[in-house]
Amino acid sequence: ITFIGSDDLVTAEAAVFNLVVKWVQHALEQRRADFASLLELVRLPLMSAAELVDTVESCELVRESPEAQRLLNEAKNYLLLPERRGRLQSARTQVRRGGPSCPRC
Repeated sequence: ITFIGSDDLVTAEAAVFNLVVKWVQHALEQRRADFASLLELVRLPLMSAAELVDTVESCELVRESPEAQRLLNEAKNYLLLPERRGRLQSARTQVRRGGPSCPRC
């Protein structure tokens, strides 16, 4: 499942997030501990505000993980503070070569 960190992945970040959640939920007890490290590979800052609120924030796995909450807050800050994006750059803010571009950037 580490292919989700690939720059060549061709799909929207919401689809990548949903894939991670479904994979973890398929064997929840064995995979729950891997959720936060997998979520780090999803480029949450490139999702829309509606996707972050409706999909990510409402996800039980995100709500119960302090690390996932930190990543969600990072994404929200990236969207809410465009003047600080230069300081908020990370691998999670880079548009994938094969994917759709960030509509807000």
